[in-house]
Amino acid sequence: MFHNRVDRPLLFAVLLLAAGGLLLLFSASGGDWELVAKQGLRLAIGLVLMIALALTPPRYFRLAAPVFYLVVLLLLVLRCVATATSVAGGGAGGLFIPLVVAGALLGRAVGGVFDAIDNTLFLV
Repeated sequence: MFHNRVDRPLLFAVLLLAAGGLLLLFSASGGDWELVAKQGLRLAIGLVLMIALALTPPRYFRLAAPVFYLVVLLLLVLRCVATATSVAGGGAGGLFIPLVVAGALLGRAVGGVFDAIDNTLFLV
């Protein structure tokens, strides 16, 4: 079952990039093995979760999709409130990129609610 659901070349590329990242972290930290071990543990947890999600049947994601959309919409509202509060209070913060991301997420959510035919337009 593992070989049917997990893209092996992609997994190999991810592992190769992760190993390169750990090597770069080791070099940049001046040989701090403790830091590399902590990051390696986080990497291992992420890889296990990634493989578990890849092996999960798509029907479970379809069942959870409405909840995911509500969470994304809630995050969108919270992000807009946080940006407005920060700017109104004189804080430093970007406006353009958060708005682009918020618009993309909202567009994806609306497209999912209305069951858009062409999902290739959504990058998020």
